[in-house]
Amino acid sequence: MELSNIYYSFLNRSKNKWIILFLLGLILIINFFIFPSLKIPEEKILDVRLYYTPKEAIDYSQQLTQNGIKKSIIMHSTVDIIYPCVYTLFLSSIILYLKGDKRLVSVPLLIFTADILENLSIIFLLIIPKQSIFLKIPSYIGSAATTLKWASFGICFIIILFLGIKRLNKLH
Repeated sequence: MELSNIYYSFLNRSKNKWIILFLLGLILIINFFIFPSLKIPEEKILDVRLYYTPKEAIDYSQQLTQNGIKKSIIMHSTVDIIYPCVYTLFLSSIILYLKGDKRLVSVPLLIFTADILENLSIIFLLIIPKQSIFLKIPSYIGSAATTLKWASFGICFIIILFLGIKRLNKLH
């Protein structure tokens, strides 16, 4: 069975507005309590930017203090791995609730993949020695993954908006 079928079956079995509300609650807790407690004060973190150049990624990694590097690695290897799972399930559940088909329900998996790739790139950017010739590889991958993540979020938002309007029209 292909991955999209397994994912769709899993979501279909747990289709429930209470699960959507639970996932929304987790998103709010992570955004308003957990992420702020792990905030790195030096600069706006890379993965909340819509876009950054590979050079900006390298500059970011090199200006962090040792404490900032440690906090960033902890955040990107724990909470920021769990968070994409939560919001992916949330977005897919909304699309399913709004009667989206299997292909549409799978769109948030693209956001998930890009976000995980972005997080791994940031971690590698922080652990590779600052003078290494390999530093450019995660900076390019992270930059591309961030752009893909936010573009995919835009597409997902349009899908949810379209399905919501379509559902409202059916009610009237």
